[in-house]
Amino acid sequence: RDILVRHNRLVVVGEHSDKLYSKEFLINNASWVSDTPPVFPLYVSVRTRYRASLQECEIVPVGTDVCRVVCKNKEKAVTPGQSAVFYRKDEALGGGVIY
Repeated sequence: RDILVRHNRLVVVGEHSDKLYSKEFLINNASWVSDTPPVFPLYVSVRTRYRASLQECEIVPVGTDVCRVVCKNKEKAVTPGQSAVFYRKDEALGGGVIY
């Protein structure tokens, strides 16, 4: 990145997809449908948007109420504040807030 003050320009070197797609993200406020917490690492599917397709992922706790979600493929527009919902087949297991 380079700022050209004299020409009033900001030059950014990189692809649009560098920020648009991500393979991993963090969630907080994780909650689970079952009364017993899952055994980690957890290999399930995740949906990061209402109409997004399910993606295979691994969930690993990294704090008291924080988990790292690592997707098999890059996800488009994983956005802080959105919900990530985890599934095993058609069964919703739980979810959390992306941050």
